[in-house]
Amino acid sequence: MGTLGTTGTVVGVGRRPRAFSPEVEVVAVEPDDPLHGIEGLKHIATSIRPGIYDPTVHHRKLGVSTEAAYAMARRLAREEGMFVGASTGAAVWAALEVARDLEEGLVVALGPDGGDRYLSTALWQDL
Repeated sequence: MGTLGTTGTVVGVGRRPRAFSPEVEVVAVEPDDPLHGIEGLKHIATSIRPGIYDPTVHHRKLGVSTEAAYAMARRLAREEGMFVGASTGAAVWAALEVARDLEEGLVVALGPDGGDRYLSTALWQDL
């Protein structure tokens, strides 16, 4: 599970596990709307695609709403003591969505940001 911003993490990290096991599924996470509020992420269909982006690396994409990403980041702070940003909230939200459909397996979410960068934003206004 990796978010699409520069796309470097999904492309770079996504290739390696598949070399060891074809059963590994790489899921890319992007905002579900072109006019989103998740800083650092790109809605690929409506954005300028980074030169390193390779859509063949991931098996599928999941779209996450700004509200869901923010809510997950806040939940991680409250319940797990993890001070993360909205991009990490988006990745964990997507990981839980994928995990709901698994009978067994392992889901890994890569957390690309910390919450300290967003103290003055809407992400932390309610806390």
